[in-house]
Amino acid sequence: MAITKFCKLDLVVHESVREEVMSELQRLGCCEVITTEQAEEDQWRPESIKSLDDKLSDARFAIRFLEPYYQGEGSKIARMLGNKPKVSLDEISRLEESFDIVQYSAKLREVEKKLSEIRAELSRLRNIEGIVAKVVDFQLPLSLITKGTDYVTGIMAAIPVEQTGVFKSLLEGSINPDEGDFFISTPKEKDKEVYLIALFVKEKKEEIRNLLTSNGASIIELDPRLLGTPVEELENMAETKKELIAEEEKLFASISDEAKKNFMYLEQLHDYYDLIKRRLEAIGSGLSTEHATWNKMWVPTIAIDRIQSALSSYKSLVHMEISEPEEEDEPPVYLVSRKWASPFEPLTKLYGLPEYNGIDPTPFFAPFYFLFFGMCLGDAGYGALLALIFLYIIKKYCPRKDAFKFFVLFVLAGISSVLVGVLTGSLFGDMIDAFPILASLRDIKNSLKITDVMYNPMPFLGFSLFIGFVQIIFGLFIAFFDNLRKKDYIGAIGDQGGWITFLLGLALYILVRAGMLPPSLSSASAITAIAGACILVATQGREKKNIFSKLFSGIMSLYSITSYLGDVLSYSRLLALGLATSAIAMIINTLTLQLFHIPYIGWLLGIILFAGGHIFSIAVNVLGAFVHSLRLQYVEFFSKFYKAGGRAFDPFDMNARYVDIAESYDFDHLIHVKASS
Repeated sequence: MAITKFCKLDLVVHESVREEVMSELQRLGCCEVITTEQAEEDQWRPESIKSLDDKLSDARFAIRFLEPYYQGEGSKIARMLGNKPKVSLDEISRLEESFDIVQYSAKLREVEKKLSEIRAELSRLRNIEGIVAKVVDFQLPLSLITKGTDYVTGIMAAIPVEQTGVFKSLLEGSINPDEGDFFISTPKEKDKEVYLIALFVKEKKEEIRNLLTSNGASIIELDPRLLGTPVEELENMAETKKELIAEEEKLFASISDEAKKNFMYLEQLHDYYDLIKRRLEAIGSGLSTEHATWNKMWVPTIAIDRIQSALSSYKSLVHMEISEPEEEDEPPVYLVSRKWASPFEPLTKLYGLPEYNGIDPTPFFAPFYFLFFGMCLGDAGYGALLALIFLYIIKKYCPRKDAFKFFVLFVLAGISSVLVGVLTGSLFGDMIDAFPILASLRDIKNSLKITDVMYNPMPFLGFSLFIGFVQIIFGLFIAFFDNLRKKDYIGAIGDQGGWITFLLGLALYILVRAGMLPPSLSSASAITAIAGACILVATQGREKKNIFSKLFSGIMSLYSITSYLGDVLSYSRLLALGLATSAIAMIINTLTLQLFHIPYIGWLLGIILFAGGHIFSIAVNVLGAFVHSLRLQYVEFFSKFYKAGGRAFDPFDMNARYVDIAESYDFDHLIHVKASS
């Protein structure tokens, strides 16, 4: 079993037990609710959903507000990978009864508002402080500018440093000594502006303002609360800032205490409200009357028995009808692979799920990807480190579901690299040959080595092209049998059978001519190739109406041989990446040996280069191996038989964001156990 078979469940439930029944289905987690168009128009939406929306919003706010202050229990990485604390619904229900989320969030909003006010005030004081500090030598009170007196007022402005003399002359000509005075700050080394304060009789305010602005000065509007001298105001602001910071720190401490006490409870409440809301929305997705609710659902066929057993206690209050998907239906897709292939499922999902009646490519490309990754990385040392690192992550953080599969994939990729590295004699490049201290291991290495990628790459290239050709033919065979399954016999013979025959015959003929196969196969291979070509010429133009168009299209289809040739040559990247890994490692080892000859510190520099260089090499080459091995599957292999476009199964379940619900049934385990039995 690869793509799980689904059936459609029509469920009619009496209103007295509808929430209980939906709660049980949510616990099982093996149904996908279908929302009907009529239900969208006339949806059952109780008032409690509005209340739940409000509580969810409050819980989200509280979590967002407290999260930066929460130290947490356990590793954040583990939680990110799906290892969440397990809590029962009964526990959360009791918590919900004693915890008023609305009142609590209102309290936190007040704290947030207070913090915002403090931060705004601190920002205002710092801005004012920066301006007042520029005129600290001004000896008179700033109230002369901010408020003035009955006869005198003032203006403060910023002027370019280079125009200080110009403004000084302008003010001396405009302000009589008996009517006012002006002050210009002393610039520091990198200042581009200086500040002037002009005091004058009120009647001249507009005249002085226009004089300053028309010559390029920027008028500064001081805060009206500034009344004392600059020195006094700076002292007052420093004291106010000190008080505000102390109050802010007190609030931070209070928030940290709240986070420590209640953050985990808030996460539980968030998930509790979300589960109940989803349950009510699931009920509302069907058609409802005063006495009953009718819901439609997609259910995996192998889970029907489990559902019937779970709902058996409701007897006459529940009615179920099970039917097969109709032609116009679009059932969801749920992949179930054998244990050995399941780590490769995330790669299939990354490309796109297959159509419901399509082919799951996972078990077909898994062995090839395993081999190709090893050939691209191709180093026993790098592979061993890769496998050990991801084994450590799996053991320490216990990732769940797709994260677990993804990490197991890299463990397998590391094992593949170890195998290829042993067969090509690569352990951190040429480390065994390069370092005399490891000379005793050379005989063991050479006894296991079957080829050397660096000094004799042709066998490796030949194997890369051969395995590429095998995978392409394998892809055509998959498409061939899929067409037979769909009873498209002409498509199977014409579209895949013709190419399989033509390509195999042509490949054998080339090998015979190259002297790699006995000449006795020459005629058979040529006949096979010609037969395949004839099949293609006869079938590839079958959609054309005119016989000449059919013949022309059939002949032109043979030109696609260039596409197949390009696909096969694309597998030469396996050699290129393997060579790159070996070359980089060899350069690192050579430079390390040279550093060892530097007196006194050479050994330290050599160790640093060896460790840092190989860490860099592992990172770069693992990325390259992952991407290029995947590209060969997606572009060269999948194009021969695979068509994505499926919709992922979205179960109505108790899967929560922050916690694992203890009552939740392990649906994945049920599916995989039944699939493998």
